[in-house]
Amino acid sequence: MWCFYPESVEKEGFSVSLEKGGRADKIGNQYENRFLAKLLIRLVEEQLISVIVEPLGEDGDGVEYVVETASGNRIFYQCKASNGAKDKWSPSDLNGLRIYEHAQKHVLSGTNNYYHFISPIPYDSLDDLCDRARTNNRAKDFVNI
Repeated sequence: MWCFYPESVEKEGFSVSLEKGGRADKIGNQYENRFLAKLLIRLVEEQLISVIVEPLGEDGDGVEYVVETASGNRIFYQCKASNGAKDKWSPSDLNGLRIYEHAQKHVLSGTNNYYHFISPIPYDSLDDLCDRARTNNRAKDFVNI
């Protein structure tokens, strides 16, 4: 299973349209660090067994963090603070970053693996696509349409 979790842009305190490099990199790092802080709080509260930052090898493909939950699940997190000058994500943008490829690889690499894409900006068209997939009676029909 893979999920997308938008976070409030105002709450995170930065603009959605960021230029490449310099300030954008710093804001992206700040966003990642804030998310890491949330994970570390969950670790201290014993909701998580481990948090791996920037994992090496195949586990690190397309992810910033890998966590293991008390129930034995492994969650692979990819964080993106911005999408260049765009104010939302499109399925094509995500495909260009190989998000789907990474999600599939990590989810299929274990029976209790999950992939979460974390971003403060929305991805409305992907949400609509996911809703249609979940409410379709047969996966084959959805894929063929």
